[in-house]
Amino acid sequence: MMARWLPVAFSAVIATAGGIILKLVTNNSGAKANEARAGEQPAVVQKSGSLASSSADEISIVSYNVLADVFSQKLTYADESLLDWREHRWPLIQQQIRAWSADVVCLQEVDVLWLSEYLAFAAAAGYSALHQDTKGKQVVCMTLFKASKLQLWWQQSRSRTLLAAFLFTDSTDASQALYVANMHLEGSPRKPQERLAQARSALASLQKHQTGQGLPPEECHVVVCGDLNSGTGEAVGRLLTSGWLPAGYTEAHLPQVCVVPESGGDASQPYLLADAYAARPLPFTRKVPQLESSLDWMFASASLAVTALLWPLDAALPADRRLPGSRTGLPNAQHPSDHLPIGAKLRCLPAGVMVQQQV
Repeated sequence: MMARWLPVAFSAVIATAGGIILKLVTNNSGAKANEARAGEQPAVVQKSGSLASSSADEISIVSYNVLADVFSQKLTYADESLLDWREHRWPLIQQQIRAWSADVVCLQEVDVLWLSEYLAFAAAAGYSALHQDTKGKQVVCMTLFKASKLQLWWQQSRSRTLLAAFLFTDSTDASQALYVANMHLEGSPRKPQERLAQARSALASLQKHQTGQGLPPEECHVVVCGDLNSGTGEAVGRLLTSGWLPAGYTEAHLPQVCVVPESGGDASQPYLLADAYAARPLPFTRKVPQLESSLDWMFASASLAVTALLWPLDAALPADRRLPGSRTGLPNAQHPSDHLPIGAKLRCLPAGVMVQQQV
């Protein structure tokens, strides 16, 4: 019988799931997690640099809205050659993914017509891949992961999100679980209530799986990332970082729309999440003529310390907004999408309790 360990914090119990016995065992190291995270000053990885994880305790993840070919033709401000999928954008996207060498790559706006190309590339680049159900969709979310490091434990395709849980072995030869929510939320600026509902529904599904395995959600390693179509300080980000929004909540710029209906009570979620870029914010993640927006986000749970950030602009300093060729917006010769990629290296911190998994 093989014993493995998953980090959580809870009282000792026994739960069965698919022939696996999960046993919770106490550990006193959890109090140090927030202290370790608070002291982190993440390094900066330039846009073409490697995000490859450097230890068994580290996971690297990238999120990227790649601009589906089916939508790119609407960007009439861009030169046709810069929109050419086969000759310019797709080769550059492949080059970027290979250069980053991240353990997990979360893609949004994967064109269903090009799905076989993505899958072939993933296999050639050393990745396994999962994607949303394609029925009735032009585009889907896709998550690539290195099977050499991560074992797929669970997945779920939802209307606007792709959820997955992975197992990996840390430096103590213990088994840990990582939950990843790859999101591409409602795009209409006038529908914040739908974006919030989509995010809440996805998090509820994560929570359901975790509790079904006997894992306290608030202690699990969780990453929520993607194109949230929600700006700085708006409802989705507020819920993710604060864990709560009051009934009747509205956006300051859209007071006529009730984001959290009074009839349903307050909105909440169980995870203690933080913006991975909080210490070094990007000036924008999407750029079109006369408009720069921050729509793409990565949030990580308190058990994950940010050790490095992908900086997709041409200088590491946040004050430097240089982006050659972008006077009229993206894409351009260096950036194949109207969105910038974001990414981070995350180190797993000690958990308050370990879960012994016996197979």
